[in-house]
Amino acid sequence: MRLDLALEVNKPDAITSQSSAGAKAYFNKWAESNKLCMMIMRLSMDKTIKNSIPQCDNAKDYLAVVSKKFVVFDKAEKSNYMRLLTTTTYDGTTGVREYVMRMTNLAMRLRDMKVDIPDSYLVWLILESLPDQFSALKTYYNVVKGEWGLDEMTAIVVQQEEMMQKSKTESAHMVTHNHSEGERKFYKGNRINQNGNKGGNFNNSKPQFKHKNEDMKGKCFWCQKKGHVKKD
Repeated sequence: MRLDLALEVNKPDAITSQSSAGAKAYFNKWAESNKLCMMIMRLSMDKTIKNSIPQCDNAKDYLAVVSKKFVVFDKAEKSNYMRLLTTTTYDGTTGVREYVMRMTNLAMRLRDMKVDIPDSYLVWLILESLPDQFSALKTYYNVVKGEWGLDEMTAIVVQQEEMMQKSKTESAHMVTHNHSEGERKFYKGNRINQNGNKGGNFNNSKPQFKHKNEDMKGKCFWCQKKGHVKKD
């Protein structure tokens, strides 16, 4: 049995007692095909669209009504895809390759709706939607002779992003390394030695203290030396 029979031919005349065996068999095939087509369309259709379509038991007529409804939906969908294609910008949350593929998919959907999106325009549009980090690449594209194909442009922007990420990682590593070196020099030059003083070198010698009695005895009246006292 051909499943799409009811979608291609009109409903045959109703069978009667005078109908031939061939006519009866053909009608039964159409009725079975019509039943299956109606079930598939209703099960696969969005509820909002399904509720907006009048009740109909003929698969071919039902499909014609649905097609008329979708003329309006196609315009809304086309407008939505055009808006997304012209306003979407790359924010870096995904890789630039995935972003290019998403933009290309939008263009393919518009082409299916008979909207002409040339590859050259799509390449320019994608490059313009990239952030300022790709400004040098945009400038180069505008001055270079010839056009980039979609695959060529994708390879170039992916390579550019990988180079920027590598450069960013190396810069962060250098800053961290210099910061660590500065901390080591700071602590090395401000260590506290065993005498309780700050300095880079430790002094292991014992502190020198004057004998307490030398200062206590005062100065001799006759010889003017410390250590003993003769007042007069």
